[in-house]
Amino acid sequence: MKGKLRRFGILMIVCVSLLLSSCAEESEIKYSVPDTMANVEDKVIAENDKYSLEWDDKKKCVFMRSLDSGFVWSTTPYDYYLAGGSNYNLCSPIMIEYYNTEDGSINTLNASECIDYGMVSAQKAQNGIKVSFYFDEVKITVSVLYTLREDSLLISFNTSDIEEAGTNQLLNVSLAPYLCAVKNTENRSSYLFVPSGSGALMYTDTSPNENPRSFSGEVYGNDPVRKQLAIAGEEEPIRLPVFGAKNGGNALFSVIEKGDGAARINALSGNPANGYSAVYATFNVRGYNNAELGTGSTIILSKSKPNDFEFAVGYYPLTGENADYSGMADCYRKILKNTEKLKMSKQKQAGFHINVLGGAEIDTYTLGIPHKSLLSLTTFSEAREILEELVKTVERKPEVKLSGFGKTGLNAGKVAGGFEFANALNKNKGQQDLEKYCGSENISLFTDFDLICFSQSGSGFSVLKNSALTANMQGSALYPVKRNVLTENEEARKIRILERSKLVKAADKLADFCDDRVSGVGLSSLGKTAYSDYSEEKYMLKGYLFEQMSDVLSKFQNHNITLSAANGYAAGLADSITDVPLQNGGYDALDETVPFYAMVYRGSIPLYSTPLNLSPNPKAQLLNAVEAGVSPSFMLSRTYDSDLSVSDSAPSSRIVFKNNKGLICNMIEASADFFEKISDAVIISHKTIQTGVTQTLFDNGVSVTVNHNDTAVKTEKNEIAAMSFIFEE
Repeated sequence: MKGKLRRFGILMIVCVSLLLSSCAEESEIKYSVPDTMANVEDKVIAENDKYSLEWDDKKKCVFMRSLDSGFVWSTTPYDYYLAGGSNYNLCSPIMIEYYNTEDGSINTLNASECIDYGMVSAQKAQNGIKVSFYFDEVKITVSVLYTLREDSLLISFNTSDIEEAGTNQLLNVSLAPYLCAVKNTENRSSYLFVPSGSGALMYTDTSPNENPRSFSGEVYGNDPVRKQLAIAGEEEPIRLPVFGAKNGGNALFSVIEKGDGAARINALSGNPANGYSAVYATFNVRGYNNAELGTGSTIILSKSKPNDFEFAVGYYPLTGENADYSGMADCYRKILKNTEKLKMSKQKQAGFHINVLGGAEIDTYTLGIPHKSLLSLTTFSEAREILEELVKTVERKPEVKLSGFGKTGLNAGKVAGGFEFANALNKNKGQQDLEKYCGSENISLFTDFDLICFSQSGSGFSVLKNSALTANMQGSALYPVKRNVLTENEEARKIRILERSKLVKAADKLADFCDDRVSGVGLSSLGKTAYSDYSEEKYMLKGYLFEQMSDVLSKFQNHNITLSAANGYAAGLADSITDVPLQNGGYDALDETVPFYAMVYRGSIPLYSTPLNLSPNPKAQLLNAVEAGVSPSFMLSRTYDSDLSVSDSAPSSRIVFKNNKGLICNMIEASADFFEKISDAVIISHKTIQTGVTQTLFDNGVSVTVNHNDTAVKTEKNEIAAMSFIFEE
């Protein structure tokens, strides 16, 4: 059972006080209430060929009606609205959380109170309506804009429209918490979709113990510049800013289009209190940092909220055959292409991938004086030997990534490994020979560099001057996590996170270094790490992510780029993606895993799994990869040393090539024909056809049926052995 705190995902509810010194009032604090609340009497606010946007001025409810089917999605679930219900939660178009600076409490308010006391004003806007909610008791105003678009409803708000005064400071805003909602039912034709890891479904049946099942996760994972009071385990984070709900033959797919880095995705399924299941987005409008005071804990708020920051969610209705998570994946893929956030890679997906590790630092002593030295796991020459042996044995060519070949290996040292290869790894002739061999054999080779984490000054970057700032304006500093115990090793060297404004400079220097040396560049940490930097306003709240990633990658026009477990703002810009998530986050509330991440990107970008040889069950993980059309991957080294067991960046001892050769051969033999058949095909549908049996259909006509069960199963066409798969053309 996951810890309750992690399952609910809301660290701030444990806070008991505020460090007042870091909560200076903003330069301009305002709050005013109009003498007369503006009303909009019209029922139909906007209309196009597909939808109408409607408004109930009395109940302050917004509706999106399909003109073809008549189906309605509304801020209060439509059937509940028609029944005249008045539940405090179901009838609330927004929800806010605020901090009281006098008593240190954190409190939640629903807009139902504003509606009950007549503290809501509305006015028409272009193709929509702007609604202001006056939480007069706490002197906070939030204005929300509802805009009808050709294919969707956009709900947004801007920090410039937020008003606050007195002792209360707004922390976050939840938009339309019951727009993307489904009435509880035992019928599994209805569910919530959340993007935990690869993707997950939450069915809407009521739990046997009559307690709702809840999920909450920060989009793109926890912000690393914020101190974590509880170290997370190995759960897969949210990589994509999307969510949705299926209601029988209709579905609503939601995309966080602005402010995605500041968002959480929350879901409550099978709630017996009001009879509905719902999923929605919550946006932080202020940064905060966690702190511990004695046995208690607190948050330290940023001194101000960013100005003119917009937060927006687009809601896309889907019907008929498209009204499921396959339709949602197709919808998102089209959105990414239309907004130029998904390009076609120049690479072809290989049948498998290998990640070769170079070196790692260990503690050594010279004349009794302790110091760090680099232990070689694989030299460049040995990497070539591994590759040649593999190609000869399996008679197929992989995509290859080299990790930890910089001056400090896998450990954080200078930015990008000091823009230099380690002498201990045969950096000169060995590196050049490996590049030449891969070029002659048409093997894609990428060399990985860490642009984010560093622990030493040098190459134009200072640990004191160029570290990203936390919400309380302190230089960010992390400690490596101790293996197995999930606590910080405060005896180790601090790891800094590079100031966001310096990322383009670092990329420019790295591109210059790589131009004459490497064919492909890996930016694994950059692609999967979203972080704030309070030294500049645009980088607050994990802002400006896609724009900055585009700026960084523009420096590598002469190189292909590979990313690892890439977040949504980065994934579509890569030439390949490794460590593709194949499981959901593992939370108790999640009922079923779906390969949504792969369904979005497959066919546009080559995809490779997490290392099968590090999985507790490689065969089961291979089946997950086959189901998602993701080629298998392996992490390898020539040697391993027991001294690495105490290293901060110690890899697993299961990476030695000679111990994995048989496993790799078996995995490739079992899956190579399938991956050749699907080539770069797009996934057009995925479904569970019976317990533990899934079926994936590709746009080239190939389908694969996977039996994840420990016993053989019979389908309409075939009998499939235990832990096996069958593909057909």
